[in-house]
Parts: sequence; structure tokens; C-alpha cells
Amino acid sequence: MRAHERVALHEVHEHVGRQRFDIDSFKASFDELFDFFLAHDYTLHSDFVWVGFYLITLYLTLEEGGQAHDVRAICEEVLLPG
Repeated sequence: MRAHERVALHEVHEHVGRQRFDIDSFKASFDELFDFFLAHDYTLHSDFVWVGFYLITLYLTLEEGGQAHDVRAICEEVLLPG
């Protein structure tokens, strides 16, 4: 994995883990991610826009609840039933 790919992966992981959802924090980190993509001449699939809309909706909904959520544990429970 190239260094800039590791940085991108780190940025994505910033959105995963136990956290309180805050739309301002999300916007700032998403802006950093896009800056990284632009700086490294990445081309994103048009579906990435829809992912952004979904994430914004999710963040706004979870921010309203005001509680911290263990995102990794929730994903494991839902995606890796066992």
C-alpha cells in the first residue's frame, strides 16, 4: 500500500469506532478527504456522491440522538452474524 493510500485509509477510519456524531466534525473530515483525493488526482465514481448523501443523513439523525455509538461493533453485529 502506498503512503497516500494509507493516509486515505486513516481518514476513512476516522469515521469508524465509538463516537458521537457531529455534522460539523463530519464536514471537516470529509473536506479533508476530498482535498486528499484532489491532491492525488483520484477519480471518484459518481455513486460516491450518493454515499455522501447517505452519510450526511445518517450523521444528522444520530447527532440528534446525542449518544455515542460503537460503529465498529454495530457493523460487525449486522454484517458478520454468527
